[in-house]
Amino acid sequence: MTRFLTILFLSLTLHAADQPDPDVFTEALKKAITENDTETLLSFADSEGLSGEARQRQIESLKVTYPSTNVFAVSLGPLPVDFPPFFIMHGKRYEPTHPPEGVVTISFRQESGLTSKQLAYAIVEGKYKIVATKSTQLDWKGPPDSSLGYILEGTGAESAVVRIKFNASGVDMERTFHGAAINLWGQHLNEVEVTNEDPKASLTLKLLRDGKEIYKSETLTGAGKIHYAGDKPTALQAQ
Repeated sequence: MTRFLTILFLSLTLHAADQPDPDVFTEALKKAITENDTETLLSFADSEGLSGEARQRQIESLKVTYPSTNVFAVSLGPLPVDFPPFFIMHGKRYEPTHPPEGVVTISFRQESGLTSKQLAYAIVEGKYKIVATKSTQLDWKGPPDSSLGYILEGTGAESAVVRIKFNASGVDMERTFHGAAINLWGQHLNEVEVTNEDPKASLTLKLLRDGKEIYKSETLTGAGKIHYAGDKPTALQAQ
């Protein structure tokens, strides 16, 4: 038993030693941003295997993303609950170059206060990398996708759960969101359902297409659902 525990301890120790140090990464990234060190910033980019055009977009994105002044903090955190594994737009499927493990939050000081940017990261070959986006062409011959979205107005919007079924470039998809507003790309909305469990909430759902309102629900008061399905929108009150 003692020998087994010793081997297990050594195995765990060696595995931990293989993991990159998050503090070393965040400090190095903060230093590179502050000093506008483009070469070091690009070394953090997960762009291997991208086409020349995609790699250039990644480089330009890094340059825009990292202003060299007023950096307050750089930290790591979990992926947002609504983070999509992929999305489809204008006949292409977009997905990360590696499955993200979390987000890097870069906070800046401005005259109006603190603001921040979040970028997904992955650990690639034992190193922290900021993931890029790769694309795959789909067999879609139809029109470009439109901007689709929702807005929840009233009290309790942040705790509501919104399930959306939609079609993007001919592909039927389903996403679940938490929050008062979201924007996505697609051909049309197949179904939208808002679930609210807060008895004190009062919510109205608005659906948008290219920034124009296409639907507004009745106000849902208390716990219940708002359901939109084509030409049969309803609000189910106080369940």
